[in-house]
Amino acid sequence: TGGYRENAQLHQWSPFNKVSCPLWGGTLSLRYNYFESDWGAPGYWPIDWVKSGLVNRRQAYNTTDGGDQKRYEAVMTFAPSCGERGLYGTLYVANYHGLRYASFLPVTSSQFARQDDRTYWGGRLYYNMVFGDIASLTVGGETRQDEGESQQYSTVRRQRTTNTYDYDLRLSNWAMFLQGQIKPSEYVKIVGGVRWDYFRLNIDNLTMPQNSGLGTPFIRSPKIGFVVTPTENFNIFGNVGCGFRSPANLEMSPYKANTLPNFGLDPAMVQTYDIGCNATVFGNLYLAADYYHTNMQREIRTVNNNPVVIGDTVRKGYELEAKYFPSDNIDFFASYAWVEATVIDPNPPGQFLVPEISEHAIKGGVTVRRDFGGYGKVVADLYYEYFSGAPYYRSSGTAAELATPIFGPDFDTYNMKLTYSGRGWSSFVAARCKPREYASDYTWVSNNLLVFDPPPMWDFSAGLTYMFW
Repeated sequence: TGGYRENAQLHQWSPFNKVSCPLWGGTLSLRYNYFESDWGAPGYWPIDWVKSGLVNRRQAYNTTDGGDQKRYEAVMTFAPSCGERGLYGTLYVANYHGLRYASFLPVTSSQFARQDDRTYWGGRLYYNMVFGDIASLTVGGETRQDEGESQQYSTVRRQRTTNTYDYDLRLSNWAMFLQGQIKPSEYVKIVGGVRWDYFRLNIDNLTMPQNSGLGTPFIRSPKIGFVVTPTENFNIFGNVGCGFRSPANLEMSPYKANTLPNFGLDPAMVQTYDIGCNATVFGNLYLAADYYHTNMQREIRTVNNNPVVIGDTVRKGYELEAKYFPSDNIDFFASYAWVEATVIDPNPPGQFLVPEISEHAIKGGVTVRRDFGGYGKVVADLYYEYFSGAPYYRSSGTAAELATPIFGPDFDTYNMKLTYSGRGWSSFVAARCKPREYASDYTWVSNNLLVFDPPPMWDFSAGLTYMFW
């Protein structure tokens, strides 16, 4: 693709294949995939610069920005051929290379490059026991072994100048898990489980060798939930669970002077619960509501072009959803989501909102179908999406300026698609409209300026597929 903006070209290809065969009363599958791409990155302009005409919205920030990716993976899976009872297994190996050149305000002649090269392999093995229609229990384990290099360095027109950091990483994870469900009556179902993870994180810091070391964190993640069905087509559900984010190499082994490593850093815990209900009424109207509360330790966000820990955070929100099916040929849907995302112990002080999280999200649309028998089928989709402007913060200034959020513009889009299928052929035409000229689905703050990737206001596409077997 050529892209809407200058230096927005994209080239990619991906051959893949999957074969399956019966074996030992189950199905053995082998899957292979290779992905390769390279692209140009047009970069981010301050919204006020585009509004004032200082720069053209299609102009690239730096015509040498961009990057490339290469990934291959081979996966072997085994599963029972009939029913849910039995032994399941997965074994995989993969290799990944990623390189990104990027420039940000205020200088366009210099870039930084982030490069990751790693090979990882692992597998999962578990057995699912089924006790009639009353209960099931799954017991298993898995592992992942990861080895590679992570670098960041300064460049000019993709030519390396100075190193920022360079890590050799050897990461291992072993886990055991137990999960199950029981249905003591036709009105109640209880689900639960627990997972134990042990990590061995061996970090060789080539930039600051004194910060090299070994971390061996351990974490336990329990969960439990229920579903109550007091009447047909009406469900009440709730869940409580714990998860985690394993520490990153930049947290455990800093690369900057006068900073000390913390190889005993535990995984950042995530604790969440939700409660809600859903129902189908009148046979053609589906309604659902859900409330959730999530606490996260040491959340990471991008601040002034770098990932940093902003503090412990909490999210409180609810989601409402409705679907209406007046006939087999037409249906409507709509949803609304609200979230309050705040930082409990903000760093810097006063920055109490979690950056990049929109408070309001609205979606709605309609799908129309028409079957012409032997002449094929036509499906038309029209839907709308809206996201309120997300908050961001300055990276420098007075205490009052640092504590004052900068909100990005509201963003919405209209999507239209018409699809025809029949006699082996499938085709579509689609259009997408983004009516707000100075809004984007991704904005952020760079050097105290609100920046965005100016999108096209109209986007058209079409495709044709023929299935011969």
